[in-house]
Amino acid sequence: MLVAQTINGMSVSLMHHDWSFRKLDAWRRRTRFICPACQGTVILRLGDKKRWHFAHKNNASCSAQAEHETSNHILGKRVLHRWLKAQLYHPQLEHYLPQIKQRPDCYTEKTEPPLAIEFQCSTIPARDVMQRTQGYRSIKVLPLWILARERLKRVMTNIYQITGTDIATLQLSTQSSLVYFDPHERQFLLLHDIIPLTATRFYAQALTWPIQATPLSRLYEVPERHEKALTTAVLQQKKRLRTNQIPPQTPDERYVQQMLALRGYSLYSFPDFAGLPSARFLPIQTPAYLWQIWLIVQFLLHKRGDTFHKNNILQRFHRLIQKGVFRLRETTYPMNGVNKAISHYLFLLTERGLLSQSQDQYQVISDIKWRNMTLDEALECDISCLKRLVMIL
Repeated sequence: MLVAQTINGMSVSLMHHDWSFRKLDAWRRRTRFICPACQGTVILRLGDKKRWHFAHKNNASCSAQAEHETSNHILGKRVLHRWLKAQLYHPQLEHYLPQIKQRPDCYTEKTEPPLAIEFQCSTIPARDVMQRTQGYRSIKVLPLWILARERLKRVMTNIYQITGTDIATLQLSTQSSLVYFDPHERQFLLLHDIIPLTATRFYAQALTWPIQATPLSRLYEVPERHEKALTTAVLQQKKRLRTNQIPPQTPDERYVQQMLALRGYSLYSFPDFAGLPSARFLPIQTPAYLWQIWLIVQFLLHKRGDTFHKNNILQRFHRLIQKGVFRLRETTYPMNGVNKAISHYLFLLTERGLLSQSQDQYQVISDIKWRNMTLDEALECDISCLKRLVMIL
């Protein structure tokens, strides 16, 4: 914490003055500081290794103090406060919102609606992110989650490992991108066009900007998609899936492989229209190629002329979720997210020329078979399919 109160109600900010150690040390000896949120005693820490700050006692319980505060977090919110101040947003540091018992790192009412910035350094449960986001929205405050740059792990070109905490901030914000910030380098990183490839790995494009060249509005921009980079990443992923000889490890992998084995099909010969990626599939944690193979086998394979209703898919999908076969990411409205994901996949199959649609009723209009192909043949089909659909994934 950088803001506390004296027992007389005077607000004390370590941001707004050029404090000396001698003055602060003398002050803490003769007065008691309290937390504006919980009214509990806080200690003014004036150490050499960590930036000066206020801290709750170890056994204190404060609803507005979500997690332990690191030196990186303290520095980050100081830098972000100055950044907003330079743009005349008149930000308030650690402003307490008593209606929801939350204290964002920076808060301003110079935007419409008011804006609460959370600089997130530590990993917290996704449900905590959702609760805090819902809290802000309940009082008509827009949350902006800015994540510590050190949280992001780049695996290879355009492939990132992203935690559930970070993904929760993406799904619940008004943005289509993740915003990372390095307070030491004074640099933003915007991760956009985020598309799940596996349960933990994502395709994405990254842009970096120095803080002094980044107005607040820039964090909400939607950059153009790089179709060639996305196609390359998806083809590499599908090639890995087709050549993967590791036995199934997870319930969804085992379930789908057993389903195929009973029918005499090889998992690695899946059709080119399985494993299609899209940002709309984010709510489903089970990799896209698995649940899409399930849908193809159950509703499309050898069923030319048959019709089905989207609700039939959703009901059976939901039963597999309840059984622990398919997995969802933690979101505010998970089944609504599944509905949108399934709808978009059916749209892609329609564009691929496999289905016709009348509202939520679909008819199989192609003779869909499970072909045992060579790797080269399968990859050629993958390339052809992606060329047709990459614009609308």
